[in-house]
Amino acid sequence: MELFNTCLKLAKFPDPLKVGNIILFHKHGKSKTEASSYRPISLLPTIGKVLEKILTQRLNFHLEKNNRLSNLQYGFREGRSTEMTITKLLDTIHKGKASGDHVLVLSIDIKGAFDNIQHSAIPSYLDNSKCPANIVNIFKNLLQNRKVILNTCEGPAIRDQKQGCPQGSCSGPALWNLVANEILQENWPINTSIQAFADDFVLVSHAPTRV
Repeated sequence: MELFNTCLKLAKFPDPLKVGNIILFHKHGKSKTEASSYRPISLLPTIGKVLEKILTQRLNFHLEKNNRLSNLQYGFREGRSTEMTITKLLDTIHKGKASGDHVLVLSIDIKGAFDNIQHSAIPSYLDNSKCPANIVNIFKNLLQNRKVILNTCEGPAIRDQKQGCPQGSCSGPALWNLVANEILQENWPINTSIQAFADDFVLVSHAPTRV
């Protein structure tokens, strides 16, 4: 506990706790010769995961208490579910059809959303969250000097991780919600709405005439 308190006070996440050992899981039905056919799972140090969990809980508490996240995001949030997402979507569709309009539904699945988040972009989202400075700063520090290790036939390969949230990390979902929040809070055209469950977005647009 003393270690955790010191990290919070100094807003520093120890570098040794940022190193992830990568285990590759083959995706069923995919070619074994293509890199995209494997899902990398990052095994992180236990102490680091506990500290990251504490930080993530504090970040989520702040975001929910101060209504910093859009109500249109249903993924990775306590008290929300896929059933609520579907109910909201069906209600939006029914309202459009009840007005006599044609309704267009566009489903968007962002491929590799967690793998492609740019670490350089996340600090600005953290600043906009108005979270306490020590929490913001330690998350910024967490994203610096991250490394991953993959055991190969030629020995361990060590690489810097400059983008993406490690699969298996505690903070990945919370950081993704911060990034996705900007999309959900855009000023969309009249008669067009958007909602999301994690990295799955749905746009619904209705109008008197066909597109």
